[in-house]
Amino acid sequence: MQNDEKHDRQLWCAVLGQAITDATTTRTGKDAQRDQHAAIQWLLTDTIDFPIVCTLAGVDPEAVRERFMRTPGVVEKFQGTQRDRRGSRTHDLTELGFFPR
Repeated sequence: MQNDEKHDRQLWCAVLGQAITDATTTRTGKDAQRDQHAAIQWLLTDTIDFPIVCTLAGVDPEAVRERFMRTPGVVEKFQGTQRDRRGSRTHDLTELGFFPR
C-alpha cells in the first residue's frame, strides 16, 4: 500500500473511530448527549456517507453496524429508553472489536 493510501485509510479510520467514541461515551451534559445522539443516528441509519466512510477506512459497513449494535446499551440509547449514565469513560474501540488489535 502506498504511503498516501495508508494515510487516507488512517484518516477515515479516525473519522469512523470518532463517531464510535462519540456514540459510546458516558460523558454527561447537553453537548455530549447531542454528539452521542448524532453519532448513533449516523451509525445506525441509512445515510449516503456512512458506507463511503467505511469503504475508505477499509472496513465493511454492515459488519461495523452489526458489531456496533451488539455494544451494550446501544439499542436502548438509539430508542431513547436508557437513562444517562454518569462519568466520563469512553470505550476503547479495539476492546469493543471495531478494529483489529
